[in-house]
Amino acid sequence: MKRNAGQIRYFALMKFWGYKRADGRAGIRNHVLILPTCACGSESARIVASQVRGAVNIIFNTGCSDVQANTDMSQKILTGFACNPNVFGVVIIGLGCETVPHAKLRDKIKLMTSKPVVSFGIQEEGGTLKTIEKAVRAARDLASGATCSMLKRRCA
Repeated sequence: MKRNAGQIRYFALMKFWGYKRADGRAGIRNHVLILPTCACGSESARIVASQVRGAVNIIFNTGCSDVQANTDMSQKILTGFACNPNVFGVVIIGLGCETVPHAKLRDKIKLMTSKPVVSFGIQEEGGTLKTIEKAVRAARDLASGATCSMLKRRCA
């Protein structure tokens, strides 16, 4: 669709309220994402998100005993969620035996973004309850940082 000069000027003047990310993209949300790396971490992620205002989670029902192509796709999908401009920061929860390890995913996301990212392994932390406790604290810290980031008018 070809635009005329009036339309171009109109769109150049449009603004919206949003959060500018370090990579130049803008989000209209400022969520803390609680990201499980396997089905076993999904329920813990849900509980953490329910305890922290501004946190959201996804359900990830795979992650164990995958062939390499599935593991690669899982990592791509999970990093895509984390890199979304509507996400301020990420708390990753894994079990410890999944094909996309939480620490490896954390490191990959840190390489791809400047967002704050922390990760926990349920087996490493001493069980589900201890992991949830630590992850809730971390998510609250991130949510506090998200609240402090400035909401500004951005060009469309």
